[in-house]
Amino acid sequence: MKSENSIKTDQLLIRGNIICWFENMIQLSNVSYISTSQVEALEYPSYLIYVIVVGFLSLYFNKLVGFVVLIIALVLSYLWMLKNDERETKSYLTIATNSGDKFRIIISDRTFLYNILKVLEQIIIEGGVGERNVTISILGCNISGNADVLNNFKM
Repeated sequence: MKSENSIKTDQLLIRGNIICWFENMIQLSNVSYISTSQVEALEYPSYLIYVIVVGFLSLYFNKLVGFVVLIIALVLSYLWMLKNDERETKSYLTIATNSGDKFRIIISDRTFLYNILKVLEQIIIEGGVGERNVTISILGCNISGNADVLNNFKM
């Protein structure tokens, strides 16, 4: 299974020409592109296939052990399915810098994701927000602040 390189944050803050989260920041003039993509599904864990095989083989020797192993495999498969269902609703906002670094931020609401894209596009076109700021609340699906760019989107 691939390890996932993504950022979970509740908020992005844009001040001037800089976008910040936690203790990280990117100068927007150093962004080469911003894109979106759906969060990928997790592969079915290969160890569960082995657990299922062991469960069926155990049925021949000890029915109780076989049933317990199969129930464990069933529960783990169900948890895998729930996790994938949750991931289907999420998308990445990918910010790539001129140096090649990519920052993937997980967004749960696709409509909100496109609103973020529109605002970031306008901020980059205008060269930043000057002395003002924009707060993007990922958790609350809200964009606020005192930057003029928000007036264009009625946010």
